[in-house]
Amino acid sequence: MPTKEQLLTFCSYRIEDQYSIFICGNQIIHPPAMYLAGPFASNGRAGVAFLKVKLSQAKGDLTIHNIIFLLREISIQETYDVRGDNDLMRLMANSIARIKNEDWRRISREMVNQIKGVRENP
Repeated sequence: MPTKEQLLTFCSYRIEDQYSIFICGNQIIHPPAMYLAGPFASNGRAGVAFLKVKLSQAKGDLTIHNIIFLLREISIQETYDVRGDNDLMRLMANSIARIKNEDWRRISREMVNQIKGVRENP
């Protein structure tokens, strides 16, 4: 399906299905469908509530990374105050600590720093 149609169809799905499609589109299908994060972010508070549960249950490095990617997009689009949710920020930090792969851990930490508004030194 062309990207434009994918985006229109994606928005009509329930949050649970959007999440499943996003994860599949980024962990199984290549090239990754990172562009689906934008429409997911429009879910705002409901999306964050769903992602909190998924993040607390996530075991795989890439799944944790993908959830944090979605949360960063929600923050960028300002559909929810991710930075102001202390429980969520703590959950993200604890989840990043569970990431075994050093590169995924570093990239995920950088995304959380972007949410916080902290700039990394080169």
